Amino acid sequence: MKFSRFRGKDVWKMAWKMALFAVVLAALAGVGVYFGGKYAVPKVTAFLEEMKENRAKNNASGEVSGLDMADMQDGEGSTEDSQDAEGGEEGSQDAEGGEEGSQDAEGEEGSQDAGDGGEGAQDAGDGEGSPQPEEGEGGTNGVGDTAIHRYQYVVEDCSWPEAAERCREKGGYLAVINSQEEYDYIIQELEANHLEKTMFFLGASRGEGSEYYWMDTDGEFTGEPLNGAGQWMQGEPSFQDGEIEENVMAMFRYEEEGRWVWNDIPSNILESFSYYSGKIGYICEFNE
Repeated sequence: MKFSRFRGKDVWKMAWKMALFAVVLAALAGVGVYFGGKYAVPKVTAFLEEMKENRAKNNASGEVSGLDMADMQDGEGSTEDSQDAEGGEEGSQDAEGGEEGSQDAEGEEGSQDAGDGGEGAQDAGDGEGSPQPEEGEGGTNGVGDTAIHRYQYVVEDCSWPEAAERCREKGGYLAVINSQEEYDYIIQELEANHLEKTMFFLGASRGEGSEYYWMDTDGEFTGEPLNGAGQWMQGEPSFQDGEIEENVMAMFRYEEEGRWVWNDIPSNILESFSYYSGKIGYICEFNE
């Protein structure tokens, strides 16, 4: 009996506790629903809206990317078209070049035919109608002519007489320098072609005497003596080097004086100083 009464009381207590617990749970659930609806729902809604905006942006960027690719392809196509057009222009230029070349070739054949006239062509050139140099203008090699002409700089192992002959064969003569301006111009061209290590024959000699003169194409002295000119290397002209006679003029870059200078040397310098091989040359001048 005591045991059954005790058990009955326990059951009521447990039922009461369970009912109280259920009420508490219901109250908590209500509070959660209230606060969840107040705070959580707006956040969820904002999150969903942000997702929609991102999706719309992605779609828009995809469309822009597609347009950009199309534009790029169109641009590449226009570039290829322009390249094709340039290729066409180059082809037409090549064709024009070919026509000009054929015309030049025909012109050369014509000039060869004219040159085949032989003695007749030479006689015509020596006639009274051909212009002759007047007094004061200088001879055929430009002696006394202060104008700057065309010059050719040749590096070749040869003697002074051979150099003079080479220039005559080319239609010119060994360079004759009549002014400081002409001298400076020649130096500028020599340095522009990096020829500072070469000694160049000029068109001047002293023959058997002690005065240097410019030479005309007939091998005759002309003009004023050159011995007192300021372009000579210090102590030159010396007329000889030991027992070796020096009788023609050359110019070269003399580093000890820091300038280009004139010097008299043997007419066949390689015969006496073989180590100058590869460092000898000459300057041809043309009245052009």
